Amino acid sequence: MLDPTAGLPTGVFGLTANGTVIAQDVAQALLLAKAAPAGASGFILFVDPDLDGYLAEIVSALETAAAAKPPQYRRWALVVPDDAVSEAEQYKGGGEPTIFPCSRRQDALSWASGE
Repeated sequence: MLDPTAGLPTGVFGLTANGTVIAQDVAQALLLAKAAPAGASGFILFVDPDLDGYLAEIVSALETAAAAKPPQYRRWALVVPDDAVSEAEQYKGGGEPTIFPCSRRQDALSWASGE
């Protein structure tokens, strides 16, 4: 499931992935991201440790969305459990999203907001 994340810095739209996530959920989430308020400059997806889905699908979907022209957001971030960073990185082909461990959540928020 992908749920909107509250309490993010101005200009950042975020979702949290938890429980079961399938490819269709990722596609639906990216539609939500397109409907975010105008002026949002960063997108961030938080992956909970209880994710029961495919991290590869999440990374791939974010890469595809980030490569769209014109891009919806200037910065794309993926925050994963600390022990899943290397797994997420192996699925990444280059470019966005930038991957952060959960222990650097605040860094990810600052980065996504352009600070």
